[in-house]
Amino acid sequence: MHEDKSPARGKCPRFDSLAISVQPWSHLGHLGELQLGFTNDVLTQALFYPSNPESYLEALGKTGLVFDRENSFGVPLARMSLRTEVRHWRRYDGRHYVAWVDTALEDEQGRWISTCS
Repeated sequence: MHEDKSPARGKCPRFDSLAISVQPWSHLGHLGELQLGFTNDVLTQALFYPSNPESYLEALGKTGLVFDRENSFGVPLARMSLRTEVRHWRRYDGRHYVAWVDTALEDEQGRWISTCS
């Protein structure tokens, strides 16, 4: 678990973040680690670090999820709904993950960071 708190100040509202890790976790028959990210008590993203990324991406594809575009950093993207985007990439240490992200809340976080940090 990792937690950061930034109290409200001036025109900037509070900005609290919490990350929780659950392992082992199983999704689509694949074991790995699940990380849940919360901002101001709202779930903003879920990251799954499968033990076998290639096999897991194949299983995701069988659900109908299609990574059909990339962002400006070359990260493969799939759209699940108006606000939910799925990404797969690897961290600085080489660990592969799949992330489900609420893009509206991500944009809100970005605005807070650019304005208040």
